[in-house]
Amino acid sequence: MISNKTGVILYTVVRGSEVRERPIICGMIKELTTKEDHPDFNISVVDISGETKNHHHNRTTEAYYVLDGSITVLLDNKKKEILNKGDLLVIKPGTKHKAFSNGREARILVVASPAFDINDEIEDE
Repeated sequence: MISNKTGVILYTVVRGSEVRERPIICGMIKELTTKEDHPDFNISVVDISGETKNHHHNRTTEAYYVLDGSITVLLDNKKKEILNKGDLLVIKPGTKHKAFSNGREARILVVASPAFDINDEIEDE
């Protein structure tokens, strides 16, 4: 991160090769930015293979942009949306959601606002 004289962050460069993957409810995540970097939002790459756990967020809006592959997202336990490469889905707070990869592993870009907080990821049945 590069800051000006008053400490305001001017820009951030993240080297993807230096970001570690870790498991989460949605699959394997590479957090490119965190709430410590930018409290208003964060950007992650998530690899989904198989099925994720049904969950929701009370405060966070998530945008899923499909980079590769195809996923089906179950919304509020009833509505299914099929997303292919280049498709975008915005999920508002309180909406239960669960994703399935369609065939092979899918890679999605996730933008969360405010920045992802593990305490705001609530598992549902």
